[in-house]
Amino acid sequence: MQRGGNGMTAKGPPHRRPLPSEYDVAFAIKEWLIDRDWAVMAFNPPGSRRAYCIPNPPGDPRYRGRGGTLAPDMIAVKKDRLLITECSGCGKSRILSDVEKVSRLVSNKERMQLLYAVMRKACIANDVQPPRDFRPLAAVGYGGRPLVAETRKKYAESLRLLKSTASGELQNFFIEVADPCRNTGSMDASADPLAGVVTTVYSTGRDTGDVLARGPSK
Repeated sequence: MQRGGNGMTAKGPPHRRPLPSEYDVAFAIKEWLIDRDWAVMAFNPPGSRRAYCIPNPPGDPRYRGRGGTLAPDMIAVKKDRLLITECSGCGKSRILSDVEKVSRLVSNKERMQLLYAVMRKACIANDVQPPRDFRPLAAVGYGGRPLVAETRKKYAESLRLLKSTASGELQNFFIEVADPCRNTGSMDASADPLAGVVTTVYSTGRDTGDVLARGPSK
């Protein structure tokens, strides 16, 4: 097929980049973190059974179900930082809903204390040196278009409504699919899941950016 100088094909417009699925987003962030020396302690992508849940401390102790539990999409540890990430595919309302979810978690002191205790055990089990004290870092991951200003405004509003003393930092992982022929609606076991996938991180400051992006020590 001939392609004109304006990028149009002879039979129609050029291919548009496909939007990443929620699984594309979660998988890309997980691999990005591992490449930069983060220890991924929990990974709950779409379709998983959500076996990793944080209980609701004020709930009825006699109830053995999952009522009121929270299951972050990803939890990773690096030195004293505990990164809690919620992932979605695309769509502003879904992304902002994830912002609310992560803000509720980091604002709940009882739940965070439970999470710290579990993460210390997970670190030991995975041969990772647990810190004396964790410093939580909230993040959202998504595709479509960058919504850095919108997500950070929503996060600040949520913390204020919750009267939270949690850190006002919110990291953004933005995932793009550069290959216009990639089919994000199906899984191909023989394909490289990261082929053509680009991860951009919008961190809140230089120190946080260094912690996020610094690779393994040589």
